[in-house]
Amino acid sequence: DFGDGWKLVEKARFSANSGQFIAPFPANVGSYNDIIASVSGYNSAVYAGTNTAASTSGTYMLMHLFNTKLNNFNNFFNDFNLSKKWDNVKVNAGLYKGVQNISMSWLWNSYLQEVSDNNARMIDVKNASGQSLSPNGLLAYGVPAWGNCCTRNYDTKYDVTAPYAQIEVNAIDKLSLDFGARYDIGNVTGSFAGGNGQTSAIDMNGNGTIDPNENNVATVGNNITPVNYDYNIFGYSVGANYAINDKNAVFARISKGGSASADRILFSGYNYTNTDDKALDAVKVNEVKQMEGGYKLRGAGYYLNTTVFYANTIEANYEATTQKKTENNYKSVGLELDGYYRINKTFEVRGGLTYTKAEIKDALDKTIVGNTPRRTPKLMYNLNPNVNLGKVSTGFYLIGVSKAFAQDNNKLTMPAYMLVNPYLSYQFTKNLGASINGNNIFDAIGVTEAEEGSIPANGIVRGRPLSGRSLSMSIKFDF
Repeated sequence: DFGDGWKLVEKARFSANSGQFIAPFPANVGSYNDIIASVSGYNSAVYAGTNTAASTSGTYMLMHLFNTKLNNFNNFFNDFNLSKKWDNVKVNAGLYKGVQNISMSWLWNSYLQEVSDNNARMIDVKNASGQSLSPNGLLAYGVPAWGNCCTRNYDTKYDVTAPYAQIEVNAIDKLSLDFGARYDIGNVTGSFAGGNGQTSAIDMNGNGTIDPNENNVATVGNNITPVNYDYNIFGYSVGANYAINDKNAVFARISKGGSASADRILFSGYNYTNTDDKALDAVKVNEVKQMEGGYKLRGAGYYLNTTVFYANTIEANYEATTQKKTENNYKSVGLELDGYYRINKTFEVRGGLTYTKAEIKDALDKTIVGNTPRRTPKLMYNLNPNVNLGKVSTGFYLIGVSKAFAQDNNKLTMPAYMLVNPYLSYQFTKNLGASINGNNIFDAIGVTEAEEGSIPANGIVRGRPLSGRSLSMSIKFDF
């Protein structure tokens, strides 16, 4: 604090990050003939580790195991800000600096497995001579069903320097205005390799021979693609708030912002060493323009915010599971409500509701233009009533969405769902308390994603549901 309204704030943070995540992905689901008998060289199949023949009437899955090693996700961020305050005006300006490493390796295996809700077993397929084609269910070191597309290595660094400034003005007694702008200067360097379907015969299990599932092991290979390009993002925000009286106010805002597409556009075939390449320039930044306005109501023990919004979004992406790149333009309009009401010292309730009407305005796939973006419900809502009885507090969180389309073709609908998450806490003493929390207590099925855009011939859709019912208990001791 320099006095006379001048203030300097300097904030810096370094984080060292590494790790791994493993996720099974259902590549294909079907009958015994579709999945098991279709394996090249198939003669018979047993449940892995047994001599029991796999049921020919069961349902089976070709499962791709997504095994990702996060080698280096270190980052450094710094924010240097200088501000000055007068009676009716506040100005602040600064310089943001950020460096993010994205170094990771994608490794995949393919497994054969039965579909069951209880201890699903792996499948060992054998050839005519009795040799195992999928020992312990491991069919391939890689994902041949996807052309071994996705064995990859990323080693990139994203460096951002961004000057910014903001002005807040109390123009008149009840009117406040703010103006802000930021300019991101980004530089991307590094390289990536793989994704070309290259395979080699490798003794993966170290037994001295090349087994059937080791003949075509997916490898990253030596074809390294350099990365060295720049990008720029200009963002701004202009807002106004007018207080009608102590309880009522109206507001409006126009803004524009964006973020780098980063690693999501690698392996998409662009020239990553030419900053001026028009094809690359069209996808290296995702952009959002938004307008909003609304009404605020305040009172003793209650508030209500009502916001009408319009947003235009430009997004570029690459989806590994479908091996498709997208360049979409979305438009959405909607209404958002957010409120709180305290009836008395014992009972209070919070809630929110968002209505969105979204449309795909442009895309590489022209057949989806005019459709609703996938996984975008028209209605999202939440409710949290709470009862406070001194030592006892109880209530629930209700979260719900309306139906949504599974894919951009708008042919398959994921149903609406509502989750109820209750809680109960008790404070034994000032320092000791306990709580019980429920998640999805009514065991509702909430599907958030589905791979298929329509019902396939076998009637099986691959989807990802929210977690089922669970309970947890915790004890907290303050000292």
